[in-house]
Amino acid sequence: MSPVEDYCLGRAWQLRLRPDDSRWLIGLAVSHLATEPALATLAQHRQRLTGVLSDAVHEQYGNPVVVWLLLYVVVPVIVRLMIEWWFQQRET
Repeated sequence: MSPVEDYCLGRAWQLRLRPDDSRWLIGLAVSHLATEPALATLAQHRQRLTGVLSDAVHEQYGNPVVVWLLLYVVVPVIVRLMIEWWFQQRET
């Protein structure tokens, strides 16, 4: 596992409910944050990242139960942890 996956999965039991999906979404989040403007606000990062991950979940899955679980349980946790991790990495 990558350091960011360790960081996220180690801090949230919700992500361990669907670890493969969580890793996939974490990878998407890292890719997206790498292309984000450095001067974007926290709210802008959160909104854009949530949109990107939500769109990806809708495209990937047809099962409404899985989509609900990912959108309302997993994605918010990933967004919060990814932003924490991203800003910690930028400070060091």
